Amino acid sequence: MIETVFAEVKEWFENYLKNFQFDDKNDQSQIDLKYRHSYNVCEISRDIASSLSSEENEIDNARTIGLLHDIGRFEQYKSYKTFSDRHSVDHGNLGVRIIKENAVLDNIPEKSKEIILKSIYYHNKAHLPEGLNSSILRFCKLIRDADKIDIFRVFVEHYHNKTANRVLVQGVTNQPEISENVFEKLSSGKVISYGELRTMEDLKLMQLAWVYDINYKRSLEIIKEQEYLKSIYNTMVPSDKAAKFYRKINKYLENILDHL
Repeated sequence: MIETVFAEVKEWFENYLKNFQFDDKNDQSQIDLKYRHSYNVCEISRDIASSLSSEENEIDNARTIGLLHDIGRFEQYKSYKTFSDRHSVDHGNLGVRIIKENAVLDNIPEKSKEIILKSIYYHNKAHLPEGLNSSILRFCKLIRDADKIDIFRVFVEHYHNKTANRVLVQGVTNQPEISENVFEKLSSGKVISYGELRTMEDLKLMQLAWVYDINYKRSLEIIKEQEYLKSIYNTMVPSDKAAKFYRKINKYLENILDHL
């Protein structure tokens, strides 16, 4: 993929976003949030890809995936006024459909096209399937890392903002405790879904646990550099559970960085 192709994708993205302008300030703020997120993930993807390869084609694949990974979110919000896939539609699946319907990737080689589409399709799934070839698997892991990294930023900003974004937190309550089942599952390394979360403290604990699902050293370095874990933990209601889990996560982060 050459730079002009990414430029064409970016131009299409900007034109496509013109379809999502709202008079209501709250609605527009949700679109603006995802617009900024898309460009941030694009840049983070470039950063991670550059740590893995010096090939321009590899880096531009990563940039394109980053920019388009959440393209389904805009139509999702317009149609359903939510970012909850379980209450609307799978935004990864929807994104692939939108890209195909608009022939966004028709000018690029088939190999790159397959990598980009499958990475977008799988970026939000609970687990990656067995049997993906090594090239596709590498980019699937990369976009999942980049996405989580910028979601850390989004939520750190949200937690320090006095105006709550109910769309963003998907309906969890402000009760000041961690649910026992959430704590036990996350402490044992199990994956939980948004549907199992009950409180804001549950959500924050799940976000700390995302570190277990980060794939690349550069990704972990960015998380450490930006102090995202500390920033989230500092907004939690003080408790033995939160403190214990935070210590465990930090120890894991330091150990894995030493061995990657």
